[in-house]
Amino acid sequence: MKKLSLLFLLMSYTVHARQKITWPYHKKAVIVLTYDDGLSSQLKVAIPQLDSAHLTATFFLIGKELIAFVKKVQNSGGLGVFMFHGVGGDYINTPAAAHRQLLAYLVKNRKDIWVATFQQAMDYVTQTEKIN
Repeated sequence: MKKLSLLFLLMSYTVHARQKITWPYHKKAVIVLTYDDGLSSQLKVAIPQLDSAHLTATFFLIGKELIAFVKKVQNSGGLGVFMFHGVGGDYINTPAAAHRQLLAYLVKNRKDIWVATFQQAMDYVTQTEKIN
């Protein structure tokens, strides 16, 4: 019960604390859809459904899907975020070989892809918004 009360308190705080933000395109709210664990159903079901609804989401991918995701981001000119829970072991494992292949791809395409920290990317977006 204490956990549930804390969850509602945090949700309430988040809603009230963020009311002063002016979202892009005069939107009243932002919803972030995330899909964890790189499950096959997410790739086969969720992505086509998102595409048909013209919505975007964040996917936590593992293995061979890593480079395919980077290529999709490259082609769209967008921003991609990887959040690794484990590499070569640990929880929600990304195989070491897949991680190595991803890094090799990023290095090979360094002229087209900026690899940055999340903070650097958000600072850049914020600064660009101020200029425009």
